[in-house]
Amino acid sequence: MKLRIIYITLCIFLCIPLFPAEVILKSGKSYICDILTEDERKVKISYKEQVYIVPKSEIQNIDYKKTGTHTSRYYPSFQMKDGSTIKGLIAEEDKNSYTLQTGNGFIVIDKTKIAKEEKDYEKNPDFPKDLLESANSPETRIGVGGSGFANGSPLAGSHPSTAGGFLFIEPAFLGFGKAWQFGYRADYYTSGGNGKYDFFNNFGYIQYNLKWTRRLHFYINLGGGGSSVRYQSKQESYAGINPAGYMELGWQGLQWDRVFIRLAVRGVYINEKGLGLGMGGGEISFGVKI
Repeated sequence: MKLRIIYITLCIFLCIPLFPAEVILKSGKSYICDILTEDERKVKISYKEQVYIVPKSEIQNIDYKKTGTHTSRYYPSFQMKDGSTIKGLIAEEDKNSYTLQTGNGFIVIDKTKIAKEEKDYEKNPDFPKDLLESANSPETRIGVGGSGFANGSPLAGSHPSTAGGFLFIEPAFLGFGKAWQFGYRADYYTSGGNGKYDFFNNFGYIQYNLKWTRRLHFYINLGGGGSSVRYQSKQESYAGINPAGYMELGWQGLQWDRVFIRLAVRGVYINEKGLGLGMGGGEISFGVKI
């Protein structure tokens, strides 16, 4: 009997939302939802049987007084002539002014002070899919890309540029914390001119992520490994394996569901027979999360 009472009590308790609230994002999208947990960096939200992780940096306001069924709406923007921006729903209107419902209450604005108002928008927006808890759980990333470099001395005179492609993998189990990730990449580059250089590089690297918003998502890679260098010309040819390293600064703010694009600047250093072969340039890569 006691076990049955405990079971019924737990079922009733688990069916009660802990913290119903309205969450207003800085984008203007607003959701009546349930707050599951909250800390200084993020809020975990339950909305229409899905769980989302929302960074505090993307939230404009949380109103715990708002309750009800899970619904959404959009707070359109009003650009004012003084350069400020106001987001709010039109609650009342007359020929001279609007009464707007904002995340912080109601305000009245003079129509003559409005420079531009947003009219074409989705009134009941979906929750951003990239904020799904499953989308923020550890995932393995794989991808391919292409690079173009300007060569430094002593190659620059006879071989001014190098180009090629690469592939990379960043296993989920080699990530730690919110910002750090280990990965592996293999590069193949070629440089024509007075003879031909082929470079086949194998690098292990550590990545540090700097993410302020979904779009402002940058990273730094530091890698080291070996480079198989082969040179061929009509007169001679040779090959050898040499220590090498690289540094990469990139942006990965373009993401759609499980697909992402990276743009980066990269410098590579190869110690070939006591000489430093340096090259630097840019690259683009396409990857998927699995």
